[in-house]
Amino acid sequence: MSALVDVSVLRWLPTAGVDVAMVRGAVAGLVAAVPGSVLDVNVAADGRTVGLQVASVAALSVWFDLVGWASGAVSSRDGGGLAWHVRLPMLPGLPGVRVELTAVSGEFEVLPRTALVRAMCPWMPQRWALEDREAAAWARRAA
Repeated sequence: MSALVDVSVLRWLPTAGVDVAMVRGAVAGLVAAVPGSVLDVNVAADGRTVGLQVASVAALSVWFDLVGWASGAVSSRDGGGLAWHVRLPMLPGLPGVRVELTAVSGEFEVLPRTALVRAMCPWMPQRWALEDREAAAWARRAA
């Protein structure tokens, strides 16, 4: 018999307890959804929060596309680069559990042209268009 943790004090969660063993099992299935993308898994002792450290922004983009909708944020890091955070919507296999994914990008890392980057960095499409125009101009010049 698995231990239940009472989470009734939190309004956004169901009033029933969270089965931590069930959460761990569901997380294993979730991690298998995007093979090789997760570097580290952290399940809170009460089973209410699951943190997944993702290998790269490209891998995080796959997660973002997979769920269809997610909220996220990006912030600068002290050592340069960006810290990326994506919170998945409530998942059917994990009722009342918050799943948060994080990734980091280096200061000079080229960001992938994905929906995640477009959503979190609204200046990137303009930068990509400029890069495309410059590449086309160089290609014309070389021809």
